[in-house]
Amino acid sequence: MVTVSRIVAGDQPDWRDLYRGYAAFQNASLSDDALDRLWQEIIDDTQPMLGAIARLDGVAVGLVHFQPFYRPLQACWNGFVNDIYVSDAARGSGAADALMKAVRDHARSAGWGEVRWATGADNARAMAFYDRVSQRTPLVTYKMPITPDED
Repeated sequence: MVTVSRIVAGDQPDWRDLYRGYAAFQNASLSDDALDRLWQEIIDDTQPMLGAIARLDGVAVGLVHFQPFYRPLQACWNGFVNDIYVSDAARGSGAADALMKAVRDHARSAGWGEVRWATGADNARAMAFYDRVSQRTPLVTYKMPITPDED
């Protein structure tokens, strides 16, 4: 059975293993310092980042990080999923559904209008899941890297 709970301090070892798995899946390198900073953001109740961990029969198998953002055209708060990850061995177990339900439940209780996220255009398995639990938007995502000495 899959259970989901908010990430708490005692989850750190399981969370670290899962997040390292997520970083590897994303082909991203992650220093211990960056991992420590992210952990502090997640467990610090004064910060906006929220997190939940999924367990399958008591074993940690997935995580989700999300946070509020304000949408001026809707004049309301919405949510943004930064990361969602389920370990290879637990894919198809219902863990992703349970994690997204936890996000939806939080969004509803917080009064958010909607929850958004982005995924890689080549992540067909994730997109099939997202197409089932949400609506695809026509938006294209951009990023603007910020460097300290750039005008």
